[in-house]
Amino acid sequence: TIAIPSTVKPESTLQFKQDNVKASPMLQETKKNLSEKSPMRIKKSGGVLTFFKELSEAFNDSDKPIQTFLRDLVADGEKGMSQEVLTVFGLDDSTTKSFLSDDSVKGKNISKTSSLRDFLVSFNKFVDSKGDPVKLFYTLFSGRNVRLYIEQTVLNHQTDKLAKDIMTFNKYSIPKGSNAEKIWVTHLADNSGFDYEDLMPKNISNLERNNVKIIKKGLQYLENFKNGGDLQEKIIAIHGINDLMKGEKVSVKSQSFMHNLVQFQAIKDLQDSYATGNDIETEYNPNPDASALGATTILEQALKYTSKYKESSLYGILKQVGLIEPDGMTDKEKENRVNDIYSYVHDKIIVPLAETGSMKD
Repeated sequence: TIAIPSTVKPESTLQFKQDNVKASPMLQETKKNLSEKSPMRIKKSGGVLTFFKELSEAFNDSDKPIQTFLRDLVADGEKGMSQEVLTVFGLDDSTTKSFLSDDSVKGKNISKTSSLRDFLVSFNKFVDSKGDPVKLFYTLFSGRNVRLYIEQTVLNHQTDKLAKDIMTFNKYSIPKGSNAEKIWVTHLADNSGFDYEDLMPKNISNLERNNVKIIKKGLQYLENFKNGGDLQEKIIAIHGINDLMKGEKVSVKSQSFMHNLVQFQAIKDLQDSYATGNDIETEYNPNPDASALGATTILEQALKYTSKYKESSLYGILKQVGLIEPDGMTDKEKENRVNDIYSYVHDKIIVPLAETGSMKD
C-alpha cells in the first residue's frame, strides 16, 4: 500500500493519531500552516512534468518490472545507449565486478527504483484532466525528537531526493538586482557547485573563467532535454549533464538523477531575467535539502568524546567540511575544504576503493 498526498485541503491538522507526542503550540501552528496553506506540485519548467508524463505512460504500457523497463528503455531502439546510462537512474549492473555482493547490488537497485516506480504508477493522481500539476496537501505528524514528518510515501519531499528536486510550492518572482537575488544566486552557487561570479550573466561570455564552458554546455544539454523527441533523447541529455558535472564541487552521488538538470534550469531563469530586463521568474527551490544535517548533527554531538584533535578525528572532519574554522587555519587547509559530509565520504572512502580496484569506477 502506498500513501498519496491529498488534492483537497484538509479540514483539520491539529492532532493526528499517529503523532508520537503532542506537539507544542508553536509546532502545532507550523504543522497547520504547512499542511493547510502550503500545498506543493510538480514543476512544469525545464520539461520536468512532460518527461515524467512520458516516462509514466511508457512504464504503465510496458507491463514490466521497473528495473527491466529502465534497462530495456536504455538498450532498445536505434539510439540504443551504453549500459553506463543506467547510472542516470542510480542502477548498477550486478554482473559487473564490485566490492558489493550480488545481493547487495540487487538490494541497492531496488531501493533506488522503488519510489520512482510508485510515482510513475500513480502519476495521474498528480495532474488534472488538462495535464497540469495539481496542488498536493501533505499530512504531517510530530515525532519524539520534536520534528514534523510527512505521512505520505509517494513524492515525499522530506525524504525523497527526487521529490525535492522536481517539486515546488509555486512559480515566484525575484526583483532583478535586489538583495533577494543575491541570496538566491548564492544558494544556487552552493547547490550547483559553481562560483557566484560564474553564474552572473555578465560573465557568461568570459571564456577565461573556468566554469563558463561547463555552464554553456550544460545549458545546451538542458535545451536538448526540453526539446528531445523521445524518452531516449531526454535520458541521453540527463546523462550528459550528470557526466559533465562529475568531479565538480557538488557530489552527484548524493543527489537525485534530476538534480543537475534542475540547477541548469535555474541558471537559465537567471539568464533570461538579465536578457529581458525583467525580474527572475522561477520554480527553483533554493534550499531543498538539509545537506546531510542528520549525519552532521551526529558528528557534532560525538565531538565531545574525541580526545585527540587530529585530522582523522571528528574535530578534523568537521574542520574539513567547514563547520569549524579555528584561528590559525592555513590557506591550504581552507582550499582543501569540501562542500559537505557526502563529499568527504566520497573522497575518503569511494575514491580510494576505486583507485585500488576494489570497486568499479
